[in-house]
Amino acid sequence: MRQTKSIIRTFEFHDRSGIQKYLENQAQKGWMLENLGKYRWKFRRKEPREVHYAVVYFPEADFLDPAPGEAEETFREFCAHGGWQLVGSNGQMQVFYSEQENPIPIETDPLLEVENIHRAMKKGSLPGYCLLILSALLQLWVQGMAIHNSVLQYLSHDFNLLQAVNWSLLLVMLVYHLAHYLLWYRKARRVAREQNVFLETRSAKWLSNILTALLALGFFGVLVTMQDRALALCLVFSVAAVYGILALTELVRKKMQKDGWDARTNRKTNLIITVVLVLILRFVLAPAWVEKVEEKNRRDREAALPVTIWELLGGDAEDYGTFFLTDQESLLLKYQQIHQFPKGSSATNLQYELVEVKADFLYPLCLKNLMGVPSYIENGLFQKIDPTPWGADQAWQFYEGEGGRDWYVLCYGNTILEIIPTWTFTEEQITTIAETMR
Repeated sequence: MRQTKSIIRTFEFHDRSGIQKYLENQAQKGWMLENLGKYRWKFRRKEPREVHYAVVYFPEADFLDPAPGEAEETFREFCAHGGWQLVGSNGQMQVFYSEQENPIPIETDPLLEVENIHRAMKKGSLPGYCLLILSALLQLWVQGMAIHNSVLQYLSHDFNLLQAVNWSLLLVMLVYHLAHYLLWYRKARRVAREQNVFLETRSAKWLSNILTALLALGFFGVLVTMQDRALALCLVFSVAAVYGILALTELVRKKMQKDGWDARTNRKTNLIITVVLVLILRFVLAPAWVEKVEEKNRRDREAALPVTIWELLGGDAEDYGTFFLTDQESLLLKYQQIHQFPKGSSATNLQYELVEVKADFLYPLCLKNLMGVPSYIENGLFQKIDPTPWGADQAWQFYEGEGGRDWYVLCYGNTILEIIPTWTFTEEQITTIAETMR
């Protein structure tokens, strides 16, 4: 039978009532809190007992301090005199327990208790919430700009979809937690003033667990179904690296605390270490890995081109160059932008975009996007033409004024091809395209 267990802390920092109730229930089951870590709480098996816990907040404390200050020591001695034994602390949060049947409460002034919680929140959690909310909004703005610039490029990349889902869920979770706390604080302060009663905190732990599960599900769902396995490995490597950085900075923090370094020096050291490691990850390790991934992908895609200029104009593949502007595939669609030309000459070239739509509801959006007319063309539009020569389901040709241009959009089942040559297709070349796409 195991003698210890650990849990990941999921309670909100200010949830005094929820934490006390949880710890008392654990004691009744024979699990006593032994260590109060920043992210992990450790319990040790004891005889089941009725224990009272008290979660109090000491705003002057700092989780980076090497030792409790004089005021904090005095406060703890006061609690010990009242029969409360210290279990541990996590920054401004102090946890005590008492086995007395009716212990004297540590906090006797409801308004002061509410204000202490708020001061502790302002020193720790509230700035973190605001910073993360701003980061999430910035990331979603970046995602929005990416969609505005090219919806096809955005939707054809699994990582983009992952970011959009996860940042949206994170924003919802952060805003909910912040609003949940601020509403409680406003009401608790009023109740304390008018009724001299502490308004018990109500936990939003269930929502946090649901959103966290959705975040994890979204990440692993995209990871498992990602078409580019090398990119999936890149994501795994990135996440592992981030957790590695967090673990390393936590070890440094504890070591510096143990050696007696002050909180300010500890904080600066951890910040420098984090910034240096993130820069190394971003600008050294990640580019090297991505370069290997791109090299492998380049070889694979050159061997599977749907339409090639050498098939249309004749000659060997070695006589032509191929430039991939985009070659991406996601759960929703596959998108390619390809530019081909004879080596040594750019007068004759072939440009085309190919979209394979996997989600039917996106088909009209993809078609509309490919048939978009550039803003610098004033009197241009696509007109339907006979799709039979192309072997297509539907076909359009671009007209500028009354004259048609060599610019076509062709539909083959769930695949859409926009093709623009710098010459006029012959019937034989049109047949070649039809046979290739069918």
